[in-house]
Parts: sequence; structure tokens; C-alpha cells
Amino acid sequence: MAVLKEIAISSIQPNLVALRDVDRENAQYLELRDSIDGIGLMEPIQVAEGKADENGNIYYTLINGLQRFSCHQDLGIETIPCHVLDWDENQMQIGQLAANLKRVDTKPSDVTRALMRILNSSPTMTIPRMAKELHMSPTDINQRLNFKRLNPEIMERVDAGAIPVMSAVALSKLDPEDQVEFMAMAETLSYEEFTAIATERIHEVTKAKREGRDKASPTFVPVPRARSLKVLKEEYEAKFPMIRELVKDISNPVEAAIRVLEWTICLDPDSVAVAQEKWNQQQAEKERARIERANIAAKKKQEAAAKAQAKAQELLAEMEA
Repeated sequence: MAVLKEIAISSIQPNLVALRDVDRENAQYLELRDSIDGIGLMEPIQVAEGKADENGNIYYTLINGLQRFSCHQDLGIETIPCHVLDWDENQMQIGQLAANLKRVDTKPSDVTRALMRILNSSPTMTIPRMAKELHMSPTDINQRLNFKRLNPEIMERVDAGAIPVMSAVALSKLDPEDQVEFMAMAETLSYEEFTAIATERIHEVTKAKREGRDKASPTFVPVPRARSLKVLKEEYEAKFPMIRELVKDISNPVEAAIRVLEWTICLDPDSVAVAQEKWNQQQAEKERARIERANIAAKKKQEAAAKAQAKAQELLAEMEA
């Protein structure tokens, strides 16, 4: 049960593993600071009471409200309203993560690190228990924990919002080299489209391993994608010119209906050809980038070898002198 107290700012210590840092130049932070300065704090922060020191002073650990706490520091306000909770370290970590999961600006990588800390903080902590306390499903917990398998560059793109979280879930199931190969698709396709492609790749790799052979390079797979409502509306208002062109040589009504459905989900021959050309361009760019990375690595290796040889010659000359 929480107890509401007015506590001195100097008696509160920020959590050493705070989920999010304070960006004092951020517009939202400045707005919050100005609001607190003008009308005061609308919602108390949450802290946990610690043990008294040798002088009898009690200190508190901040659980939730780092931005509000920092605003009070900046404004020189000496006390702050707090909900004091009787929580241990494990409960504090869970409470902090539960509060931040509701915020859109919490980075996916921060969530994964926090989940790892909670899971490793207690030998009795299990994923089902953690899911219950965080009001998440065990599947969600496992998916977020699996983000630790992501290439660091990919994780940065996920944090930046360039790759949807659900696409990142599919990426995390791929082998490391495939993650790099499929990253561009994860950025450009919807998560439904990308998940279908990534799942197909996983099946290919699993089958190759089961048959004792090397996995093949990724291959183009046409993925159904609904045309935009704007395109369909324009086609309707124009009295279906593209659809009429599609079925002009088809007399069988069933085949005509199939052709229209293929066009609607971008699986008609023209749409597939455009998608394959785009995929081919992406593959060519990936191969170019791979060769460039290999050349850079080879150059660094040569430079290191030359430097080592020069150093050896220098030592030899000193010994002979």
C-alpha cells in the first residue's frame, strides 16, 4: 500500500538502472518543467523507502517519475510529493518497466534490457510470473527477450522507429547473416508482408538443416498486399479501366474473377514483375554493400599486418644495434 508524503529532493536517489535518460533539451521535458513551475506537480512520483544510515537519515529510491523529479531539481524546488511503496529491488524494476511500457517514447531496446535485468535478478523469477506482474503475455515477453539476438545496427533502426516492432520480432528469428540481408525489406514492407517472407525463409533454412545441406540464398517470394483504398476508389470512379483491360481476353467468368482478385492483392503478373524488379535491385545493393564491407575488412587486415611487420622490423633493428 502506498503512503503519500512530501519528501526532500535531497533524500531521493535516482534508480541506477533507470529505463530512460533525461533529455533536458527535449520539448516535452521543457513543457513539463514549465507546467510544474506554473501550476505545480499534478501527479506524485513513486519511491521506495530505504534503510536509515548511521545518522538516522532515511533515503528513498526513485521508481517512477524521473522526468518530474529532474524538473524539480532544475527549478530548485526542495520537496516533491511522493507515493512511498514498500518494495524490494525486484519489485522496483518490475514497477518501473510496467510504468514505462505505457509510454510511446520508451525504446524497444530499453524494454529488452529491463526484462533481462528482471529475469536475472531473482532465481525464482519465471517468464509466466513476470508476464502476470507486467500485464503482458508470455509470448510478448519471449518476443521482446529475443531482441537480444538482433544485430546492433538493426536494433538501432527499431529504436528509431524505422523498423516496426512486429517486423523486428520476425527479424530476430532469422540467422544473423539473414538479418542483415532482410533488414531493407523490414523497413519498406508492412509487418504482415515482411513476417510472411521471414517465415518462409525460416522454413527454408530449417529444411536445409534437416536435410544436412547448406541453406540456399534468399529467393524472391511474391507476397499478397491489398491495393490502397485510394487506388480502388479511383478505379471505381473511372468505371474500372484497368480491370477491363485485365479481363478483356478472358471469357470464363471464374478465371476473370480470379484475375481481378490477383490484381486487388497485387499478385497479377505486372505487379509481381514490379515487385521482383524491386527485390532484385535490393539484392544487388546488398551484394554491393557486402563486397564493400569485405574490401574494408581486408584493407584493415592488410594495414594491421603491415603495421605488425614494421614493428617487428623496428624491434629487430633495435636488437641488432
